[in-house]
Amino acid sequence: MSSITVINTLARLMRLHGKPTHIRSDQGVEFTAGVVMRWLRDQNVGPVFIAPGKPWQNGFVESFNSKLRDKCLNREGFRDLREARIMIDRQRHFYNH
Repeated sequence: MSSITVINTLARLMRLHGKPTHIRSDQGVEFTAGVVMRWLRDQNVGPVFIAPGKPWQNGFVESFNSKLRDKCLNREGFRDLREARIMIDRQRHFYNH
């Protein structure tokens, strides 16, 4: 994922849900890139990074990713990107409700 994709995704989510006070992520280059850090600063949103090698510090996200992989991605053979998006959205909705 590129830094521009991160910024565009965060901007869209902020329009939908409002700005958070901070965003927690791992220390991947797409999140620590200067352009992302400057954009977050301009938005008055603070970055919070989990410690390297400690995914449990972001347990909710790690749990979701694991369940999405096990219950959806590893079980399904998608015909196309549209079908994959539909199935992923269903799993996301099920997980959150």
